[in-house]
Amino acid sequence: FIDGLDFNDPSIGVFEAQKPNAPILGYSDETGYTVTMGPTVVRVFFAWGGIGLYKQRFVARIPLEEGGTTEGTYVLPLQYNEVTHEWVPYHPEKWYDGNVPIFGPGTTAELAAQRGRSFDKRCAGCHFTGTQVRMTAAGEYLASAAPVVLFAPDAPNFFDYNGDGVTEEVHISCESCHGGGSLHVMMHGDPSLIVQPFEDLSADQANDACGICHLRGGSSTGALGFPWDDAEDHGFFVGDAAAPYVTQKPGLWPDGVTSRQHHQQWQDFYRSSKPTFQFHQVTCSECHDLHTNNLHNIREQVEEETDDGSLIIQTRVEDNTLCLACHATFGPFAGISKEMVADYEANRGQIGLIVSAHTRHPYGPERMVGLSRCTECHMPLTAKSAINYDIHSHTFEVVPPSRTLEFQAEGGMPNSCAVRCHRNIVNILPNEIDANIGNWTEDTDVSLSRWLADAFDAWFGGDEEPMP
Repeated sequence: FIDGLDFNDPSIGVFEAQKPNAPILGYSDETGYTVTMGPTVVRVFFAWGGIGLYKQRFVARIPLEEGGTTEGTYVLPLQYNEVTHEWVPYHPEKWYDGNVPIFGPGTTAELAAQRGRSFDKRCAGCHFTGTQVRMTAAGEYLASAAPVVLFAPDAPNFFDYNGDGVTEEVHISCESCHGGGSLHVMMHGDPSLIVQPFEDLSADQANDACGICHLRGGSSTGALGFPWDDAEDHGFFVGDAAAPYVTQKPGLWPDGVTSRQHHQQWQDFYRSSKPTFQFHQVTCSECHDLHTNNLHNIREQVEEETDDGSLIIQTRVEDNTLCLACHATFGPFAGISKEMVADYEANRGQIGLIVSAHTRHPYGPERMVGLSRCTECHMPLTAKSAINYDIHSHTFEVVPPSRTLEFQAEGGMPNSCAVRCHRNIVNILPNEIDANIGNWTEDTDVSLSRWLADAFDAWFGGDEEPMP
């Protein structure tokens, strides 16, 4: 923005269809950050994303013919992908007819409501705490967040979103998971005055508290782009079931099971065996802890009961301790004790032998590709947030190579073996795969999948020795 990036520059191969009215980024102390599209200059109202993991998008109010701007906010037609450091179009049809800007002299609130990609209508319900939403006479949707009445920290995610003079929680905060917290604050942090999701709720209720935003779909009638009870006109309350608030619209690969689009971990999870596991109903909190500040909020320790009492295990995905903290002593990992996992470095050799006997692969989970890392097979990168294959599947089921072959007529699909390890990974970023692969029907994909399917059947269908 500060450098005035102009996508009309012939050397920039983005927004080709919108030239010569492609976006021009700008900044000044008077206007702040701006995007110019032909005669239309809009001020960036806020950005969201930008944590260095996926992408950043930008939201604006649209100038009107009678002066001022729309009341509602609209997502601008450009997105910055943080992993690949590139700008890409984001629904440019919402701002352009071909290369002609839709909004300019003569723009009305009615036109903005009809043609714009409304943040208030499509996004706010999962990005605000305590969302309220209403529609104006012009058809615009207006969202607001919970007011910050007891404290107003000087942070960018607390600000007056709707211009009523009251600071709001324009982010996911404590009350999104713990319910109303005013009494909790006034009573000096009494924990009994808020909901403790994984203590006070059933497993399904607790999972739904996470899933209400980690799913793909709209409101109960599809009127809004996020979960909402359209009949009663309110959002989700912690402790409710998610289903009455949602019209589900999962984006899947041709097998009808594996996720191809992002924010649908809850739908993945409930297609898996975890919620109906006969010995223990699994919850999101067993792997995730929102009070951590690491990548994906991965739980950094778990407490397990053993014959000698409680045992604290420090956990990481990269060395399998997060998975083994629960799976040790069971099934193929019966030879691994909880104590061995708690003292991983001292027992790495023995753990590696037992895990390799299960995976039929060498043991090197801490390496870049993650040999015999549990999540590489059971949580393959199949879905897209910013770029292809930057989101892990949450069905926890291995996607076998046979599915790449089975669905060739529908464009094929990735599998756990090929999605990162057994395909060309030359000249790409560490810990990533080739995001340009969108079609799995090339001759190399077919021949590779045939070889992998044969190997998969041999390794996991019999009693063969582990691979050397």
